[in-house]
Amino acid sequence: MKITLNIMLDAVKGNKPITGSIETSNKISQISIFNPSKTDLVKDCLYVINLSDLIKFNPNQSNCYFIAVQDDFAPELKSISLNEYYNTIFIEEKTNIINVFDLLQTRFNAIYNWCEEMDNCLIRKKSIQDVLCLSEKIIGNFITITDSSFSLVAYTNGLECKCPQTNDLIK
Repeated sequence: MKITLNIMLDAVKGNKPITGSIETSNKISQISIFNPSKTDLVKDCLYVINLSDLIKFNPNQSNCYFIAVQDDFAPELKSISLNEYYNTIFIEEKTNIINVFDLLQTRFNAIYNWCEEMDNCLIRKKSIQDVLCLSEKIIGNFITITDSSFSLVAYTNGLECKCPQTNDLIK
């Protein structure tokens, strides 16, 4: 299973991510904390790395990605040429690398579990309403599904809808 970086960035949006020179539509298959003693990096992996380690090792790779966390040993981001670091997302706010990894891993696991549950819905031939209810936590947006005559088929009933017309349709 591969997940786009922009979905993963949503997990750390409170830490002010700066995308640098990276396509957030690229996909990852796993997350790991960067280990400076390892020379082989895994393809399609998102590595969480301290900014000071990124500067020291400059692991510019075309087949994996990095999320650099500001740490006590690194200069401020504004003094660094961010475009020099290929496939890297920078966290502007100074924080702990473990906290960022935990946020990303929690998000990755939630999506992985959701995909398994979606597979089970398909196997058990659940309704479209069941699929939407299952998807509420992952999608996070209110969704309605109507048929060709604009009759309501399903909607995310656990999320608030701010549209008066849609609320009238639901009633």
